Amino acid sequence: MSVKQHLGLLTALSVTTFCVPSAAQTVEELDAISDTTNEEESGIRFAEEQAARGEWLEAISTLERVLATNPKSRRAQLLRSLYLCRIDDRTGAAVEFVKIRKKKKNRELREDVRAQCGFARED
Repeated sequence: MSVKQHLGLLTALSVTTFCVPSAAQTVEELDAISDTTNEEESGIRFAEEQAARGEWLEAISTLERVLATNPKSRRAQLLRSLYLCRIDDRTGAAVEFVKIRKKKKNRELREDVRAQCGFARED
């Protein structure tokens, strides 16, 4: 299987697996989550709150929705990579991590993800 096919499969699996948050019970709650994740910063904050409670799958799902509307969000990509490591999906985390270009703005988070996931340094 090629890398592109592997990426496509991982993306398809993550979308089908994480598309509906398990904690939401009503249409109103789903609408509130949807509204929160439409804005990049509020969606990221919400995912960080979920992660702080140990709700890794929900946080990954939230970041998927953030990335659907903000595909260039490096912070959301880095956090998604980190949270994938937390659920022992090192392959998915590595795929996400290598897609992210080096940006000074995200250097500290990038180094944190690298350290926590055990990724090699790029020189």
